[in-house]
Amino acid sequence: MPRQPEASEMPQSNYRWVICALLFFATTINYVDRQILSLLKPLLDNELHWTNAQFGWVNALFQGAYAFSYLFFGWFIDRYGIKIGYAVSIAAWSLAAAAHALANTIGGFAVARVALGLGEGGNIPGAIKAVSVWFAKKDRVLATTFFNSGSNVGALLAPALVPPLALAYGWHAAFISAGAAGFLWLIAWFVYFRDPTKKTLAATGPGGAPAAPEPKLPWKALLRYRQTMMQDLTDYKPLTPGYSAIGRMRGLAELRGVMHGLRAAERHFAT
Repeated sequence: MPRQPEASEMPQSNYRWVICALLFFATTINYVDRQILSLLKPLLDNELHWTNAQFGWVNALFQGAYAFSYLFFGWFIDRYGIKIGYAVSIAAWSLAAAAHALANTIGGFAVARVALGLGEGGNIPGAIKAVSVWFAKKDRVLATTFFNSGSNVGALLAPALVPPLALAYGWHAAFISAGAAGFLWLIAWFVYFRDPTKKTLAATGPGGAPAAPEPKLPWKALLRYRQTMMQDLTDYKPLTPGYSAIGRMRGLAELRGVMHGLRAAERHFAT
């Protein structure tokens, strides 16, 4: 019987970057999906006749569901593992994204947005958990930066792709395409993701040995650490360096898409 490799003999594999690429594409899809409604608002205004206040409430429901979903998926991914937890998240938000195509009332879009928020909350917890088990500590910042850049890529891609797709095939097609992209990613996830705790592909620490598991801390204990308080402060976006520039980029990208869609819609209904 062949000897099993010792922990110190387990090399760090470049396969971890395949996992990181999957996380990047999932984050890109995530940020495309959440922008579609705003980009299609000029077209939907003619069908729904909603006020800006009603549109704002629909998006507020998404944000509330998204915040709640963070707590749920944090527990769910810890309980059932990264592969299943992440898969449930993207399957839920992709189904919700496609379900927008079935909505024809303000209430219908509100339900679809809540469902989208409940599904999308698993992306960041799942991605961070995957990075923590696949990458040694010295590489985790780089890996997190790489997958999280998908949020900016998605914010820039959506205005370039969604309005032309909606004008060519109808606004329903934009939502259906977003859902289909998520399910295509899901296939790749099941094909390529591996459990690093059961393979010799595991993330390794100094000397080639797998990183030791982190000790668990109660929630109250976290408040004693200055790092926790600083994280809370920097999560308040106006205090985050560079946030204003990134926010302006996203805002301009979204405005470009909205204006493009509005001009095209005006030409369409004028003929």
